[in-house]
Amino acid sequence: MDIEPVDIAPRQSFPWAVLRQRWEDLTFLHWAVAPETVAPLLPVGTRPDTIDGVTYVGLIGFRMVGLGFGRGPAVPYFGTRRCHGTG
Repeated sequence: MDIEPVDIAPRQSFPWAVLRQRWEDLTFLHWAVAPETVAPLLPVGTRPDTIDGVTYVGLIGFRMVGLGFGRGPAVPYFGTRRCHGTG
């Protein structure tokens, strides 16, 4: 399998989706960490990117809403079934 380069206009298109979902109530948290602390956690042959001598670890929390198959109804327990409103 060839790895497609990252591009704003990928060559491969997806004519239909198997799943659909929305992400709501997103939170992005990042911490500066010493690269030598992160390096052992990465796959062999990779190394952490650094900015000004540190690498950043991130945690992204979100709530999935309306997770379902194709155009069918939302699936209970795999995301919030409500598609509108809060909570």
